[in-house]
Amino acid sequence: MSKHASMHLRQWHQSLLTVLLTSTLAFLLMPLAERWELANIVMLFLLFVLMVAIKLGQTSGVVAAICSVFLFDYLFVPPRFSLDVANPEHLVTFAVMLITAVVSAQMAARLKKNAEDAQMREARTHSLYEVARALAGTQSIEDAANITEAFLLAQVGLKAYAIVTDADVVKTQMVGAAQFHVETHLASLAVSSKKTVRSSALNTTGWGCVYIPLLSAEHGHGILVLAAHEDTTEITPEKVAFCEAYASLLAIALERLHFVDVAYAHELSVTSERLRSSILSALSHDLRTPLTVLVGLADSLATHEPPLPPDAVATSVTIQDQARRLSSLVSNLLEMARLNAGNVQLRLDWHDITDVVSASIEHLGDALKAHPLSVQISPHVSLVQIDATLMERVVTNLLENAAKYSPKGAPIMLQVSETPDELQLVVRDEGTGIDPQKLDTMFDMFERGTKESTIQGFGLGLSICKVIVQAHGGHIKAVNRASCGAELWVCLPKGTPPSVPEETV
Repeated sequence: MSKHASMHLRQWHQSLLTVLLTSTLAFLLMPLAERWELANIVMLFLLFVLMVAIKLGQTSGVVAAICSVFLFDYLFVPPRFSLDVANPEHLVTFAVMLITAVVSAQMAARLKKNAEDAQMREARTHSLYEVARALAGTQSIEDAANITEAFLLAQVGLKAYAIVTDADVVKTQMVGAAQFHVETHLASLAVSSKKTVRSSALNTTGWGCVYIPLLSAEHGHGILVLAAHEDTTEITPEKVAFCEAYASLLAIALERLHFVDVAYAHELSVTSERLRSSILSALSHDLRTPLTVLVGLADSLATHEPPLPPDAVATSVTIQDQARRLSSLVSNLLEMARLNAGNVQLRLDWHDITDVVSASIEHLGDALKAHPLSVQISPHVSLVQIDATLMERVVTNLLENAAKYSPKGAPIMLQVSETPDELQLVVRDEGTGIDPQKLDTMFDMFERGTKESTIQGFGLGLSICKVIVQAHGGHIKAVNRASCGAELWVCLPKGTPPSVPEETV
């Protein structure tokens, strides 16, 4: 038997019960017909109609009102036991009694329904509070989906299914185990429009017919799909509104789980970075002492008196070069470990970038002898507030990197210009360029410019440049040139340099 048929049968039972109770009241009042005024008996009937409406509802109240008028006329109004009315004034009494009884029944039934609705809202509000506490303790999206399915089935008798979305696109991977079909077009429409989508054509068991987006303060996390249960074929607006209220709680829970994952990933990344920096620092310190001894011994062999045989001298020179190169790599490791540990102490002062560039070129020495270097600096370039020592390291690393990845004899250009807000330093080479897939990761630790390279190095030079430039409030980037080679850009904030007093003669 369907739910509608069951409710219809229940209403008939209540109506028959109402007729029986009204008849019983009339027969109980019959002995008072000769003693009481008819007005008092009318009041008892009206009170009875009001009580029936409160207990059994509006329909039963109307049935009680009609039965009361009929029995009052038949059993109490002269001539008794007849539907004839001796006094026409009694017709007015019947009309007023019927109208009063029907209106009282409707008002009582409406008050009862309002009270029941208030109790239901209070119960659902309490249930939302309880489920919010449960969602606050969930540790995974699967747990939240299971809570959702059980809660909405118990509260509104609907099947529920949570779908995870990514970038406003419905994923094929879904949470939970839906026992009904999901219309992906309606799901995508709900996600893109950020509004509840409902299809009356799918309001049957076996299909999801209501799609509610799960929206939080930051962004959408998915959609909640509702379908009719076998025992509940009707999805009323009240049920949808309740599910929308629950969807807000579910969206908050999903957002919390999202940020928990983000925080865990960040914590793991920070811990890994600290461990790597600690290992680099410890390894570099352990290597520095034997490398210093090795460089000293190589220098001693090269300047030994009396001079060593030519083969021994060549070997000592090779040892000396390799030891110095290895010492430079270890210095880079130590520098990167120190910078990653957050120990960048800037000694800021106003400097002419031309002096920094000149010092860097002088520091490189013979490293650039195989590459013609062209320096272009805009005239009257502004002073910039920098740590000169660290910025020399940046320029040195950029030029050295350009020399490493350029063929012998290829020119290198260093250009300095300025905009109203920034000082721009660009190093251009004519090498093979940078792998396009690595343009965004060029400045990460241990990243090399090419997939396979025989060029010596650990991939720390550009990482050091990035940390130093960012410590100055600037940014650094790498781009491929249209013709050949690459460009490395360093942009530093200009600020307001101090005024230099004019010299007086």
